[in-house]
Amino acid sequence: MSQAKAEPTDDTARRYNCARCHAQTVICRCCDRGNVYCPECALPARQEARHRASERYQRSRQGRLNHAARQQRYREKQTEKVTHNGSTKADSPVAQSIKRNPSDNPAISWDLVTTRSIVCHFCRAICSPFLRADYLLHPG
Repeated sequence: MSQAKAEPTDDTARRYNCARCHAQTVICRCCDRGNVYCPECALPARQEARHRASERYQRSRQGRLNHAARQQRYREKQTEKVTHNGSTKADSPVAQSIKRNPSDNPAISWDLVTTRSIVCHFCRAICSPFLRADYLLHPG
């Protein structure tokens, strides 16, 4: 059985600096959805954005009213008041940032990948050596 050879795609890839850590990142056309973060920073940046949005909502009038109603329902459910109980379960594991190993993609023959190959930092596909610095414009 012959293994498929990894050939560079005809599509160009985009090179950008991560908006969070400023690492130079390459992303192929298939993975590119207007990304501004590298794979390691994408999850923490999303969590920070959700946290900021939650804080803004909690400061709004509607957020305060909903929070007060939720707390009231919670207090009504409590049958006894217990304070200062420690946790009995071990801490849950923290979500790991996305780190992919080239061997995770069996469709690509990684013995062809050399230090001179340009690889997408998201899917690890070999990209064309012609890199864009900006987004592709879609007609519409």
